[in-house]
Amino acid sequence: PRTKSGAVALTLVVLHLNFTRMALRLLMESGMIFVLASEYGWGPANAGFGMGIVGVFCAIAQFLSAAFLAGRFADTTLMWVLEVFQLLGVALMFDVWVRQRVTQAAFFTGCTIAYCSSSVWGGIGTSFCLKRSQPGTVATQKTLLMINQMSIFAGTCLGAVGSRVLMDMSPGQNALAGASLVGVLMLMSLTAILIA
Repeated sequence: PRTKSGAVALTLVVLHLNFTRMALRLLMESGMIFVLASEYGWGPANAGFGMGIVGVFCAIAQFLSAAFLAGRFADTTLMWVLEVFQLLGVALMFDVWVRQRVTQAAFFTGCTIAYCSSSVWGGIGTSFCLKRSQPGTVATQKTLLMINQMSIFAGTCLGAVGSRVLMDMSPGQNALAGASLVGVLMLMSLTAILIA
């Protein structure tokens, strides 16, 4: 977007993408802990430990992405692959399995895949946007980074509150997976807009 309107569009997409991505990540994070603790009887401490394991996988995914993927593939390719993995992760989160152990494993695996994919996408997506910054417009690197941070903070706040509201209104694994699916589909449409 090398026009004034393109700069405004880039700025708005950065704002919305990062806000939505962080809100979804926090929804999944606190929702996962809630489901593991309440539906599967893990208790708060073990459910928190489970989320810690997801965090370790997230750090490993980010390291591997930086070491082996960055610069070797186009940002747009990586962004779409990560969106598809996030969608597959959310699909695994639904309670459609016959046995509880399979459901638990699928839910935990799905949360891990979706969370890690979203996290890695954040770095690649931010890099993609910063490469398209436009000096002398609203979409300077400095402005995009500031909007990036503000939208991350706002999304974090809303995601944490939103997951608690969701779990109070409709507690359960499928409610979390359904809300996550809506979020992922929104993000995929925003990615399509960003790349276009």
